[in-house]
Amino acid sequence: MVPVMVILCVLARAINGALRVFGGRDVDPEKYPYVVRMEVKLIYNKFNLQIQHFAHVCTASVLKPTWTLTAGHCLSFEEHASMFQMTMPGAKVEFLIRYGSKSGLRSQSDAFSDILEVVRHPGFKMLRTKEGDKVSNDVGLMKTTPIQLEQYGKLSAVNYPSLMGQPAVAVGYGLMREGDFVASTLLLGKALQALDVVIKTCDKELARMSLTPIICLSRQCREPGGAICPGDSGGPLIHHSGLVGINHMGPAIDCTLTYAKAGLSTNIVGIITPVSPFVEWITDQIKVKSNENNERSVNLQLRAN
Repeated sequence: MVPVMVILCVLARAINGALRVFGGRDVDPEKYPYVVRMEVKLIYNKFNLQIQHFAHVCTASVLKPTWTLTAGHCLSFEEHASMFQMTMPGAKVEFLIRYGSKSGLRSQSDAFSDILEVVRHPGFKMLRTKEGDKVSNDVGLMKTTPIQLEQYGKLSAVNYPSLMGQPAVAVGYGLMREGDFVASTLLLGKALQALDVVIKTCDKELARMSLTPIICLSRQCREPGGAICPGDSGGPLIHHSGLVGINHMGPAIDCTLTYAKAGLSTNIVGIITPVSPFVEWITDQIKVKSNENNERSVNLQLRAN
């Protein structure tokens, strides 16, 4: 039987589970400064006051000052907006990137970047079935206002089949409390988590969950309890050669605290979209879109003159 897999994006709904890289270890946010939060900002009026509420949506990796990589299904902004507006009718919805936290807590040092444009892979498809969500080409880019970091994510040039059996680190944001909202992750400190994993080939049943290449992760030393869970979508799989994958989906049952306390776990930590088949598309999109913006800037300057 195929284990039920869940898409890891957040649509502000309660999940009966520990909603983050479950069983992982706390990571200093400065170790991976390019791993950022994609959030929604809700703006509404109450008692003649304008109130802003921030909620977590997905994890992402900044590749260049104005380009950030995430999972394609994270870019379903209309669906996300409608879900959040159900809880706050009439609220204005904006999507942005939060970065620069020194501790994982919300603070005055946090910086924000506006999302100007999203580019999803042209082959992206998502189907909802009884067995779970089937997503193909789950890759997307966000064009943002400049994000200034000391270190940016580096795409690995290693072809993914050669990574089998090698260690890596899965990184993401999310919750550690059972029965809570993933969106409440902003209320917690030390939100960035990492899980040490081994890259492996997915079995035939799991491979059928996608029409495009995927890779699976297993726990190092078969330690129970670790898993990629909702809130981690779009986060990177980090290998010594660079970013080799994007958090795609994970086993729903492993994301429950009750299951973990019983010492139970599936054999799969999570399912990853490998980067190598998409490196050319990613780099081409960044180049083409950047050139288009430069041309617009030149045209505006010529018109001004």
